[in-house]
Amino acid sequence: MEFASDARSDWDERIALRSDEERTFTFPDLDPPKQVRAVGGVGQVTIDWSPVDGAVGYLILRGDGEDGPLEPVDHHSGDVLSVPAPPYVDTTCTPGQPYRYAVASVPEVTASGRPSAAVGAVPLVADGSVPRVSVTVDVLAEGTELPKPWQLMVGSERLSQLLCTDRTGGHEIGRELEDALRRMHDELGVRAVRAHAIFHDDTHVIDGTSYDFSVVDAIYDKLLAIGLRPVVELGFMPRELAQGASKTVFEYGAIISPPASYQAWHDLVRALVQHLIARYGRDEVLTWDFEVWNEANLEVFWAGTKAEWLQLYDVSAAAVKSVDPRLAVGGPSSAAAGWVDDLLAHAKAHGTPVDFVSTHTYGSPPLDVRASLERHGFPHARVLWTEWGVTPRHFNPINDSVFSGVFLLRGGPDRRTLVLGGLRPLRGARPAAAAVARRLRAADRRRSGETAVPRADAAQPTRAGRAAGDVRRGRRREPGGGVGRAGSRAHLRAAVESHPRPDEGVGGTRTVQDGPGPAARSGSVLAGHHDDAGDRRRRPDGRDRRARRLADDRRVGCIGGAEPDGGDTGRVGRLRD
Repeated sequence: MEFASDARSDWDERIALRSDEERTFTFPDLDPPKQVRAVGGVGQVTIDWSPVDGAVGYLILRGDGEDGPLEPVDHHSGDVLSVPAPPYVDTTCTPGQPYRYAVASVPEVTASGRPSAAVGAVPLVADGSVPRVSVTVDVLAEGTELPKPWQLMVGSERLSQLLCTDRTGGHEIGRELEDALRRMHDELGVRAVRAHAIFHDDTHVIDGTSYDFSVVDAIYDKLLAIGLRPVVELGFMPRELAQGASKTVFEYGAIISPPASYQAWHDLVRALVQHLIARYGRDEVLTWDFEVWNEANLEVFWAGTKAEWLQLYDVSAAAVKSVDPRLAVGGPSSAAAGWVDDLLAHAKAHGTPVDFVSTHTYGSPPLDVRASLERHGFPHARVLWTEWGVTPRHFNPINDSVFSGVFLLRGGPDRRTLVLGGLRPLRGARPAAAAVARRLRAADRRRSGETAVPRADAAQPTRAGRAAGDVRRGRRREPGGGVGRAGSRAHLRAAVESHPRPDEGVGGTRTVQDGPGPAARSGSVLAGHHDDAGDRRRRPDGRDRRARRLADDRRVGCIGGAEPDGGDTGRVGRLRD
């Protein structure tokens, strides 16, 4: 018991330690909110204000009496103190105690602006009377569909446990996890699952001088057979590539070190993506998302610096896009909305592609990071909340409380920020849930051989028209038909160590600058580099696939499940959403 207590204390202390927050850019000096109002109710105070352009959220400040210093209100989520939008109900106050409240605009989760003028309020003391509430139910009303934010994505323990034949509590671990995922799909309508450690030691992706993706195949075969698609989190670090294999997280020893060679990491990611396309088909894998690492902004998950992680992102994006530029890659997959601006500022400066921004939140609604996307020039990047839950601490009893269930049904995120599990679309964009549904239904039709019904009024876009559209979007068409942000490919090539291009045929030996790297096992990767011009597929209605994906993907936000028990003692991880 003493060991378990020490382990929990250590985890609780380390999970809150943010990594490098130094920056070379500055955040905008946002005006404080206006029209701040505070109204006392029984045991609580409701604070309201007018939104501020450019704010991702707001920090509520409170002071005792007329002279007490204004301090952030701690709503005990253990994660982010800022909230995305008004109003805010402070239930941590003492009834009968006078307070002053102010609100500050937040441009980024670690920064806040000047506070507004303070306003006073007193939470009321209950007088013993029981309030009378009348509820009228119209059983014939058409009603409103309940938002189901868990359907787009849930989180799971590492998926290699699907293959585990050990038993715990009389049940086989792999079968129990598979049954749980199947119930999530069949009964709750879940479509995708995100999990850690596809490159962990137990997947054995590197075998001497070769790659071996047979374990990955077995994992994804099971997942697709259930009807789920993976969100491929690129991590953790294979032992063979690690700069320091002794730096680990979780009981199963996931390695959190940067790679000793970024070229070797690039080749591994590229080989994996090629192999996935060869095995499951290009059309299927185009519906997947590739996320770089997990919560590198916390010391517990990344032993390197921010600069090293940004290089890892550059190299990973280069590897994914080298297989097919239409594949979706993003990050920073950060804790508590951190490093979003850091990634976007870096990507804008260097031309690195960012198809989606992913981050996590616990115990409070997600901040509205669309302001960051607009500020850094990525207005059409999607936003994925790939982890969210009621608390970031695995052992908090609130995980199994009634409040946790209500939090899930409410969607966690604020209804005005999120709609049906996706971020509210910009004006003119398609509703998030419908866009995702269209995208996945189309892929399902292709897998089953079913043909989509063509639109009668569809017109065939010309190559010149597509190129003009790319120019208007600030993009340039690459030789061979690929489309990229101006300057991106030159930067991505520079991000990888200079070396002779590897033989891109099946089974070709991959030569790297710092020694022999793993070679693609015969038949394990797709032969030849993909030529976008020669393989540009069209739907029967004549619309270019890339243009359709850009339209459908716009502003779609996925919400993933909370991270399972970090201890991983062999039990099946609970699918906490």
